[in-house]
Amino acid sequence: MHGMSPIRYIAIAGSASVLVHTPEKRKTSLACDEAFVLGSYYNAPRECTWRSKDIDFTEALGAEALDAIKQVVSVKLYYQDLSKDVVTSMKVSVDGGQTWCVKTAAIGDGDGTTKYHVFDYAPDDKVTGSVFTFEIQCLDYDTDFKWLGLEVDLIVRGEDFPGE
Repeated sequence: MHGMSPIRYIAIAGSASVLVHTPEKRKTSLACDEAFVLGSYYNAPRECTWRSKDIDFTEALGAEALDAIKQVVSVKLYYQDLSKDVVTSMKVSVDGGQTWCVKTAAIGDGDGTTKYHVFDYAPDDKVTGSVFTFEIQCLDYDTDFKWLGLEVDLIVRGEDFPGE
C-alpha cells in the first residue's frame, strides 16, 4: 500500500436504517436520502438491492481530493443480525455501475444484535478511481435483514497514480 494508511470514511450512517426487509409483511423500507433503490419491493422481489449515489469523498477529504485517484481497501457493512447466514454481496464500481467488483459472504447468526462484516478488496481487485458507487445485494428474499450503514477504508493515491 505504498506506506499510506487507509482513511476511514462513513458513506452511510445515522439513526435510520439503510434498508429493512421483512418478507412475511411483504414490505421493504428505505431510509436514506443518499441512496436509491433498484427493483420492486412490494411484489415478492427476487433480490433486494441498495445502491448509493456516486461518491467522490470530497466531503470527507476536501475539494483537493476530487480528481485524486483513490483505492478502496475495505467496506464494512453494519447490520442488525435478524437471520442466520444471509447471503449478501457488496459491490463497488468505479465507472458509474457499468462494471462491479463483487464480494459475497453469508453473514449473521440471527441473535438480533448489531454487527458488522468487513469485505476486503485487494490491490488486484482494481477498485481504484476518483468516483465510486456502492451496492449491497441480498439474493434471498425470504430472509429478514436490516442494513444499517457502510464504512469505507480507502487510500488516496494522488492525481497521477496509474490506477487501472
